[in-house]
Amino acid sequence: MIRLCLALFLACLALAAPAGAQGRGDSVRIKPVQIAIREGPGTGFPAVATVYKGDELPVLQSRGNWLLVAVRRGGGKVEGWLNAAFAEEVEQDRGRPGRNWPDRGGWTDERPGRDGAPHWDRDSPWPPQGGSGSSSPSWQPEVTGAPDRFAGAAALSAAFRTDAQLLSLSPEGYESRYGGVLGYGLEGGDRANAAWEALRPETLAAGTDAARFRRVPRLYFDIGADDPFFEGTAALHVALRDAGLRHRFRVTEGGHDWPFWRGALEEALRHADAVLTRGYGE
Repeated sequence: MIRLCLALFLACLALAAPAGAQGRGDSVRIKPVQIAIREGPGTGFPAVATVYKGDELPVLQSRGNWLLVAVRRGGGKVEGWLNAAFAEEVEQDRGRPGRNWPDRGGWTDERPGRDGAPHWDRDSPWPPQGGSGSSSPSWQPEVTGAPDRFAGAAALSAAFRTDAQLLSLSPEGYESRYGGVLGYGLEGGDRANAAWEALRPETLAAGTDAARFRRVPRLYFDIGADDPFFEGTAALHVALRDAGLRHRFRVTEGGHDWPFWRGALEEALRHADAVLTRGYGE
């Protein structure tokens, strides 16, 4: 199933590996709450292990925007590929994140808004974490863990699944979408574990600082009325609303397909422009 999630405030970002993380002996620190590492350098490869925020991993080699890292699991070593956007270089003295990331050619307005957040930080990628198709939104770890690095996000047809949809996934569908996040080989109610609870809309909303969303609707969701993920995305909207997190939630005719995405793209771009240019009246 095709999924289209757009991090439109980072539209000019060209994801690149850290300049210092090119050879054996360098290390990187994981930025998201959790993310899968894969058998090969791409999201089409199966996950081999899950790494967590703050983990420092040695870099064995790099290929384009992907880093081959090693992690200890079960008394042994597991090697897997990680997108460099989700890591920061660790300096040799281990005191600070690396400063020698390359210039990615994007524009940045370093003047903060009234809530102290920049309008764009090119070191803050938004692609979904936790594996292809997972419903883990990346705004939450960015806002709670690195609030100065988050400007906003837009998602078309975001794949937020309900409990029923999670439990009804085939073993193959579950493994490819959630195995690296919730655990491999789970069936039935075992899938609704503590890791899944952490991804529930209510949990995510409760862990986000509402003050950062008081003036600006940094999050934008557009979903088709006939989209199979409508119910899950609507539940996210209700959780954000009840938590006082200002956002935009738009429902239009359509399904989970290209005709809907083409029609929804223009308004999503307008949202990105408003976040970047203070069009929401900061």
